[in-house]
Amino acid sequence: YLSSLKSVGPKLVPFFKTVAIYFVLFIPVERPSLFAMLIKCLPIVSLVVFVLLHGMSLGDEYAFSRRILTGLLFSCLGDALLVWPHYFLHGMAAFGVAQIMYTAAFGFKPLNASLGATLYLLCAM
Repeated sequence: YLSSLKSVGPKLVPFFKTVAIYFVLFIPVERPSLFAMLIKCLPIVSLVVFVLLHGMSLGDEYAFSRRILTGLLFSCLGDALLVWPHYFLHGMAAFGVAQIMYTAAFGFKPLNASLGATLYLLCAM
């Protein structure tokens, strides 16, 4: 565990820095802008770079990484859309796709689609 932390930890420094930048430059929601979107998306972009630095290919051995990467891209899209209030539903849809990709990546099996749909409907009420 400690040896993997030593090898992975430094690669996460950009993520921690971008999170700090986000909180230091916190932009109120009343002022949506492209700059606000960029600042909000920087931490996710740094995680995308982190995943890409670990290698990527179309082989089966990278299925987990591809799903995580797809989830991160949809999370970034969701963050970008939520900067503007009138894109709220679009942003939530992007986050929904991201959650599906994360679930697929971590392999929750057996997948119980009917239970999931029931819980989703109950939460949507």
